[in-house]
Amino acid sequence: MKVLYLDCSSGISGDMFVGAMLDAGLNLSFLKKELSKLNIGGYKISKRSVMRNSIKGMKFDVLIDDKKHVHRPLKEILTVIEKSKLDKDVKELSKSIFLNIAKAEAKVHNVKDVKKVHFRELGHLDSIIDIVSASIAVKALNIGKVYGSYLNSGKTMPAASNLLEGYKVAFARIPYELITPTGAGIFTTLVDKNETPPPMEVLKTGYGAGTYEIKEIPNLLRVVVGDVSELLYNEDKVIVVETNIDDTRPIIYDYIMERLFGSGALDVFITSTHMKKSRIGALLTVLVRPSDLNKIAKIIFEETTTIGLRYYQANRFTLKREIKKVKTKYGAVNFKISKIEGDSYRLSPEYEDCRKLAKKFKVPLQEVYEGVLKER
Repeated sequence: MKVLYLDCSSGISGDMFVGAMLDAGLNLSFLKKELSKLNIGGYKISKRSVMRNSIKGMKFDVLIDDKKHVHRPLKEILTVIEKSKLDKDVKELSKSIFLNIAKAEAKVHNVKDVKKVHFRELGHLDSIIDIVSASIAVKALNIGKVYGSYLNSGKTMPAASNLLEGYKVAFARIPYELITPTGAGIFTTLVDKNETPPPMEVLKTGYGAGTYEIKEIPNLLRVVVGDVSELLYNEDKVIVVETNIDDTRPIIYDYIMERLFGSGALDVFITSTHMKKSRIGALLTVLVRPSDLNKIAKIIFEETTTIGLRYYQANRFTLKREIKKVKTKYGAVNFKISKIEGDSYRLSPEYEDCRKLAKKFKVPLQEVYEGVLKER
């Protein structure tokens, strides 16, 4: 899968993003051909190499014919995109970027209906070309996922600030607008959150130049196009919840575990431990999804004598798995099939299925378990 990494140490704008993608392999003639599908005129696009603090970058320019320029409201922009002959993916991404920016503008101006937002400069033709060009670039370079660094911010418009809520931003004492609303809209639509990309084979690197030469930093957006081999494992993030217990009756641990699993716990285990004054205690550990943290904490406080717990985030690998029903001499049994590496698999019959069959045929559980493994 191809991925894209955005290094926004000098901020981001629409023309910087498109310039960087042109530098990373997007063909200008192809871009012109795709933009013609919008069926709007009054502009010309070009690219040129420029220097920013002694580093070469690509400057993307949109030249507007002032006589033909029309300021379009959001509703008209969305209609133009929808009625165009652009690819469906390009249409959807372009509209998503505009709608995200509109929501931020609506918040700034206290407008309830986003389609009634007055876009100011974003209704200008050059902003429309920047956003649609960015969407074309992502599709053309076959980007599967986009990662982003922290964003360096100088002077920032309110809409851009609202868009960046939840993202990591560094505030520099630079008297320039390093993050434009268009750039913020592109970044936050493409990037779920600031996160380090996985190891990759670097295929292309591109530098998109901003309009101004800034003495403090190179006014450039760096993009890295890479290839990430398919992971053998599913990866996600979980919350690990822990608490030490030394005065809860062990006989109720089973009931506590039952409640925790019933409320979404991914795993629950209890470890014997020595606590202060050499008291024998237990460490209760629960793995939960972030969304289930509060209700799991509530159960722990209700069912144990603890007066505090700790939690922290952990990354998790899990084997890719599927459940298949297999017919055996004892009856149908669900098998958990986990892919380990290449064509290697790990098969595990479901315990509850084997338990029911052992009771039904009045044979040892181990006999059923081993028997269905042989017949898989």
